[in-house]
Order: sequence, then C-alpha cells, then structure tokens
Amino acid sequence: MSSVQTITILLLFARACFAVGEGDLCTSDAENCLNSQAAVALIQTNMQFSVERKASASLEPSQSQVLRKHMDLQQKKMEFFRKLVDESSLSNESKSAHGQFRKFLHANDRDYDSTPGSPDVNQTEYLGRLDTFSANLQMIDARNAHEQETNTNPNRAVHGITKYADWTPAEFKALLGKKSREERAEKGYPSARILSTPDAPNSGTSLLETSAQCTWNWASRLPEVRNQGKCGNCWTFGTAKTLRAAYIQQHGEDPGELSTQFLTDCMEKTTCSDGVNGCCGGDANAAMEWIRKQGGIPTAEDYGDRLTQASMLETSMNSSRSNGGPVSPAAHGITYSGNYPTRDFPCKTGITKSVTLTKAPVQMTTEADMAAYVCNTGVLAIAVDANAWQTYVKGVMQASSCGTSTDHSVTLIGMDQASQAWVVVNQWGTDWGVALDGSEPLKDQYSNCASLVAANGCSDWPSCALTCSGAPSPGGYIYLEYGGNTCGIKSEAIAATSTAVGGAPPSTAPSTAPSTTTSYSGYSSASGICVEGTGSGGCNFKSSNCGGTVGFKFKCGSGNVYTITMSDNSDYDLTSDCYEGCTNIQITSR
Repeated sequence: MSSVQTITILLLFARACFAVGEGDLCTSDAENCLNSQAAVALIQTNMQFSVERKASASLEPSQSQVLRKHMDLQQKKMEFFRKLVDESSLSNESKSAHGQFRKFLHANDRDYDSTPGSPDVNQTEYLGRLDTFSANLQMIDARNAHEQETNTNPNRAVHGITKYADWTPAEFKALLGKKSREERAEKGYPSARILSTPDAPNSGTSLLETSAQCTWNWASRLPEVRNQGKCGNCWTFGTAKTLRAAYIQQHGEDPGELSTQFLTDCMEKTTCSDGVNGCCGGDANAAMEWIRKQGGIPTAEDYGDRLTQASMLETSMNSSRSNGGPVSPAAHGITYSGNYPTRDFPCKTGITKSVTLTKAPVQMTTEADMAAYVCNTGVLAIAVDANAWQTYVKGVMQASSCGTSTDHSVTLIGMDQASQAWVVVNQWGTDWGVALDGSEPLKDQYSNCASLVAANGCSDWPSCALTCSGAPSPGGYIYLEYGGNTCGIKSEAIAATSTAVGGAPPSTAPSTAPSTTTSYSGYSSASGICVEGTGSGGCNFKSSNCGGTVGFKFKCGSGNVYTITMSDNSDYDLTSDCYEGCTNIQITSR
C-alpha cells in the first residue's frame, strides 16, 4: 500500500469516527475516535496540504508512521482514563458523566487530560475534575427545572455546560472579586454619592420600575468584550469600561481601552488565598475615587496590559491544572494578572494618564433611575450576585434565579423592551454568554476546528459551526430581568458623571476658599458625636469614636441629599462632591 493510500485511509477513519461522535450519545468507540482529531490536525499542520492536493501528494512513510503512532497514543490515552474511572471510588453518577466529560475536554483544553506517561498527568485531579463536572451537571438540571417552573418570560434562561464546568465552587468564587461596602469602608474608601429627591412621597411601585423603558445599548462605546482570566479583578474592568464610555459621551472622543492592569498593580498591595493585589478583589466606586486622587488612569496600550511574551504564554498553558484550566485559548487577550493571579507585578510609574474624574461618582438607587440614565446618557458600573452565571447559556435570567449578595462587577450597557431585560456585558471573554442581541452564539465542539476546516472544508465538520461562520464569537453578554432587582443589579449602580483628560492629581482644597469656617455634626445614640464637618464651607468630614463604619446623609446648598459611608477615624474631602458647590452642607442623619 502506498503512503498516500495509507494516509487517505487513516483520514477517512478519523472522519468516520468524528461522524459517530456527532450524536447525543457518546459511545466508547466514539470517544476513541473523537480523540483522533489531534492526529488529523497533525497531518494538516505538518504537511500543509490543501484538500485539493492531498489526494495527489506524495507523503513520506515516516509521516504515516507518525500519524499511526499518534493515533495509538490517543487510543492508549482513552483506555487509560476509562480504566482509571471504572476502577475509581467515584459515585455512579460521576462515572456515568464520563462520556459528557470527554466531550467537554474535546472543546476545552486541560492539562490534566494528558497522554499517559507525560509529567502533566494527574490521576487524582482528573477524577476530582470529573466529580466536580458531575456535580455541576446536577446543578444545571436543578437550575433549568427552576426556570421551567417559575420563569414566565418566553425567552427564559437556559443553563448548560460552559467553559467553567470543571471548576469547583471555590475556584469560581475567586473569579468574583467584588468587595462589599463594609470591606470597602474598612479600608477607608468612602461610598459613592447617592443622589435622591428630598421628601419624595411614597407612591408605591411605578410603571417605570416594572416595564423596560427603551431598546438601546452603548456597545459602540465599548467594542471589545474583555477577559479577566483567572484573576478576581472584575472591578477593574467595570471601572475602566465605565470611564471610557463616559469620556466618549462627555467629550466626543474615544480615549481607547483603559488599563485594568494599572489598577490591579497599583491601587493596593495585598495577598489572599486566590492571588495578590487587585486579584484579591475591589470595588468600582473606590477605584474611581482613587483614580481621581491619582490624576487619572492610563490606556491599556500605554501601560502594557496584555501578556505577549512567548515564554510566559508557554508557561501559562502548562500551569492551568491548579486553577481549573485556562479560560481563553493560549491566553489570548488576557492581562498579565489574568494569567498569573498570584504573581506580584510591579506598579509601573511615569505612564501618561489618559482619563480622570473631576467629581466623585454618583450611585443610582432605583431601576427607574438606572433606566433613564442608560436609555439617555450612558453605561453604569454595577455589582451583581453572579453565582448562578457559571452555568448561564442563554435567555433572560429572572430575579428568583440568583441572589442579591453582590460579589461581581460588570457593566450595564443597555436595555431590551421585547425581552423586558437589562443588557449587561461581562468580562469572561466572547466564549461565554449570549450575543448583544440576546441570541446564542455558534460554538465549535472541537478545540482544533480551525485546522480541521482549513484542510477538509465545512461540509466534513458540522460540529465546527463557529469556525465555518468565518466570524469571531459575538458572545460575552447576559440578559437580566428588569424591575425585580435581578441578581442585586440596583445595589451599587455607579455613574461617572464628570470626566476629563488625565493629568496631575486635583488639589485637596478649593482654589478660592471662602474665608469663613463652618462646622456640622452627625449624631449616634451609641457614640455621641462621631462625624464632624469642618473646614472651608464645611467641605471636610472626619469620623472618630464611631465604633466602626458609619453611614450618614448630608444636604448640599440646593437641597439635594446624598448618602455616604465612612470608616472610623478617617477623613474625607467633599470639595467636589456636591454639584451645587460646597457651601451650606448639613448632616441630616446617621
């Protein structure tokens, strides 16, 4: 038999095996064949022959031997892991999930799914990941049952296998890095200004609070769906994206993608069980206040956010095992900390600041206010409870499907009346979530679809739908039910209402300070006077002997009322916090 005939037979065998694996049931034979995709990719890549030339190409015998050897290794690999699972002490539920687990691994590269004999093989982890995968399948079933029983939206949410399907609850929780108000206040960061109408009558729930007000989104201001990788610095993305969109809205120019790595490296040096510095979590409001004091934030390009060194990429691809696997092929598009959450990268200095704030951010308190802002002005940095997002595939998630204990920062960019839903952009890459219009993106079932399609064409590979579409995945979004505080969406909705070109930090005092000094006080029944406003026009507050964090309201000159939270024994300058100026500030209550 000629080498051409040998290769042709092997390719036909591989294609036939792939065809067997197309069905919903994954038999043992299909599993063996499915793993021959790497062999097909090998011959396509190494020989670089087009489909038209392959039949007439003259191949060396050594190449067919390589292919045979590789397919033998894949057979050995499947036998090894099947035997490992069969002889393990895993539950019957976990063992029965092995077929689906193998399909998951075809589409998602994992180091623990390595050839027997390689240093990456970790039998304990393989079994542990399968057990976790099985538990997540049960969670998916439970969530879908809940949606079917309770979600009346025609486009109700659907849960399924995502790229996080082999992640443990602790690993997924580490991705959700939103700090609570209490944690923020303990570090001395004030809360955002809360703009409210004084003495507003309680008229009950209005139509504006239950019915979506527009069909609109601001995706044109945020054209990229970013990927935070394995670092819990979600708050840096909500901050950077909100500032960028606000700057475009207020100045008519795009400053470009702003640096999340800058915030991760520079805002706070700390360690935690899941990482260091910004990967330990944070808060968009606190970040905006810090940026204002620093004189701005640089662009991602100027700061150098993205990991590009080949050596680091190679290391990243071989270090995923302890963190549940990579969340983007070859770490493309992810920052340094996204790939190395436990590495302490130095804070770069001397980088030009691109965008800053001239006033503290403002917090919306109702979904009606949020809708008015999103429909007419721009985007909001929001905090959500994202525990149920691990399995989200498509549809509108309702309020009863998630909690309100906010643990993740994302960006609210729009609203859809037909779906009665908010449109939220996440930062877990385009291979998670739905498209901007709410549709489910096409997906490839094999991680090497690009090479398969390049050599054999799309007719041979119906499971390579995304690659065959010729377009990148449009995913990265989630639809949340409007009007029910779904996932705690109205808990901390932050707007950057006043941005400017970055530069030197602003002065801590007004340039033309009044000559008089006024003092105001807030009272606590437990501690007596614990907040005092002193300084020019009553612009500076100081808390002392409060017995912990303290929240209080204050009224500016025009009568607008704001709410703020401070940690004990701290100072906060209100010079730029009142739109109307800093005179006649009064503390009205704790």
